[in-house]
Amino acid sequence: ITPEVYAEAVEGMALVGRPPMSVFAVSSDRHDVQWIAYRLDERGWRIDRQQDPYALHFIVNPGHQHTVHEFLCDFGAAAAEAPAPTGTTRTALYGQTATLHDEGDLNEQLLDLIDGQYDP
Repeated sequence: ITPEVYAEAVEGMALVGRPPMSVFAVSSDRHDVQWIAYRLDERGWRIDRQQDPYALHFIVNPGHQHTVHEFLCDFGAAAAEAPAPTGTTRTALYGQTATLHDEGDLNEQLLDLIDGQYDP
């Protein structure tokens, strides 16, 4: 399965760049990809999120061959329900995802989020 298969499985999705291997990202001007990632989380998939542009980050290897069909079905179903991108306050942080409040200082919210992970 090539990266193109993942992008082409859902209308409106596109590869970010030209991936030379099975580490790649897909993005969309039509679908809120952060929303799709949350819906995939609810279905048991763990998807990394990226920003600039907002994208879903995939690392695919031969061990995934038995789950590709199931994943692509769930990916398509989540995308079919997804709203258009809105520029919300959701953000992608490497290795984690957070929803931030609309009011207040963004830097303070991020620091509080990270600090909270290391407090005893």
